[in-house]
Amino acid sequence: MTTSRILSVFVGLLLSVHSLGAVEYEASIQPSRRDDPKPTHDVLQIEFWDPEERPGYLIVNEAVRSPASYELFGRKGTSTTALEIAKVVPVPGEGPAMQLVIHPRELLDYEKYETFEFRVKDKSVWKFKDGDWKNKGGGAFLVIQSKRIEKNAARYRRFSGFQNHVDTGHNIDGGVLSLELHYEARTSEESTAQGAYLFLFNARGDFVFPTSEKTSFFNSLNADLEYVYSHMPDTSESSAAPGAPFDPHNLAAPKNRWEPFWDIGISGKFESDQSFDNVNLLVGVVGHVILRNPITDQIQQGILLHGPLFLNPKREFVATIAPLITLRYDYVNHVKDSKEVDTGQNRLSAALFYRLPLARGIDILKRTGLTDQVFDSDFVAELEFVYDCDKDKFANNSRLTFEILPRTGAKNQPSFIFTYAQGKATPTFQHFDAFLAGFKMPF
Repeated sequence: MTTSRILSVFVGLLLSVHSLGAVEYEASIQPSRRDDPKPTHDVLQIEFWDPEERPGYLIVNEAVRSPASYELFGRKGTSTTALEIAKVVPVPGEGPAMQLVIHPRELLDYEKYETFEFRVKDKSVWKFKDGDWKNKGGGAFLVIQSKRIEKNAARYRRFSGFQNHVDTGHNIDGGVLSLELHYEARTSEESTAQGAYLFLFNARGDFVFPTSEKTSFFNSLNADLEYVYSHMPDTSESSAAPGAPFDPHNLAAPKNRWEPFWDIGISGKFESDQSFDNVNLLVGVVGHVILRNPITDQIQQGILLHGPLFLNPKREFVATIAPLITLRYDYVNHVKDSKEVDTGQNRLSAALFYRLPLARGIDILKRTGLTDQVFDSDFVAELEFVYDCDKDKFANNSRLTFEILPRTGAKNQPSFIFTYAQGKATPTFQHFDAFLAGFKMPF
């Protein structure tokens, strides 16, 4: 198994542009599954165009689709290592292709190799509708640098949340230190499939200080391990019209752009309060749905692209983020239960996570000379609703956060957060209602 942190940042890799006589191509490496600084699996993406009239169309046949037609190498200095290719996918999937997507069998190791080289064994395999591919010399290599750069594109994020981070918050009554983790585990071979079975681990702890004020804030520690079937729609077929100009930096949405991502499986969960006076063990069924939809897309684009100029002065386009919904049933075993808590053994819950980009590249303070820093900002909604089937009681656990992120280009950039939290968190279901100001530190 390989394990990776799931972060909500889209990262591409350095583009290498080459000329092949009448037909040119652009080669890059893209995350195949999600927007992640360390993707669980990467693909090589090769895009064709005609120098005079874009795009260039590659005529697809069985040889073009066959991994046996190609070779892939990782190179560092004078050392070369052969890498296995799992599959080759033309895009669009039918008719002449504008792209080829090559899935390596294993993860691409950016520390081990300086470049990746892709070779067509027989140059006659690639035939174009307009123009020829004229190979230079005896080799037919596409050399792709393994240097990472940030890249904005019209992509759909696999997860809306699940960012590893520590939050600190404080108001007049006390403070809160929150820790959140999310990990996935899957094999590299599963990463190339549309469906896969995988393990998900989630943990969140809210530590209140001073401890005498723990009833004023959240009082909850929990962790769950899930084994789920993960369904990821095939996004290889573009919704662009057959004759539309092709721009690799502004890709048309996939044809099935509204088909949801979803996971479903079983879970085991531990939950406790801060002082371990109430401890529960839970087993149940869980499902996650990434609810891609035109409404939240339009809201985000309306704010960033059509809102007041100061919110996005350069009119940057960022990846559309869809709401994440989690549904679960749990059977609750009260391992340790204080007299103050009266809850049953059957529980239903529903949770919503949604991150809405509000602004990008705010430079008001920079233009006034107060600082050289520019800022981004997001609104984050985390809502959870719990129904105790035995006691016929509802409870909610809600957090609304305004986040300001200084733009420095550094990884895991700390941000300023302002949070309103209200509700009843498991396992004590004690009411809290607080405004908090503090910092978020991703890792």
